[in-house]
Amino acid sequence: MTISYSAPRGIDPENFIYVRNASTLAIPIVAGAQNYTLISWVKDPSQGNALIEAIGTDQHDNSIYTWVIDGTTMPFSGSARVGSIQQPYEFLDPIICQQSVLLYITNNNSIAYPNNGVDPADAIPYEGLFTGRWA
Repeated sequence: MTISYSAPRGIDPENFIYVRNASTLAIPIVAGAQNYTLISWVKDPSQGNALIEAIGTDQHDNSIYTWVIDGTTMPFSGSARVGSIQQPYEFLDPIICQQSVLLYITNNNSIAYPNNGVDPADAIPYEGLFTGRWA
């Protein structure tokens, strides 16, 4: 009988990319904000390309989420969010990033988020994340 062994697959911790940012009570995204920069990540030139494998955002209504990778507005931008913070959308094939990832928020609500209001949604910040690995 022959027993075969294959090494476990995975990402080396040194190659893992995880970027997450959120608005806060001290720095909320104000009512009516247009293209507020929530994530501004610039790749270290000494690294290879970044392979973006998943993205996620919060779920605020009346808001627009605009993802820009290497100067290109991505087709998953808009009011229909792609993935959540807890369950980010995983791309079938990673997106190659050579320079930067930006996430802009447009808050078409009449209040800032988060805020000290009594509605449960008032305490929820705008939040975005992406994960990936170095090529």
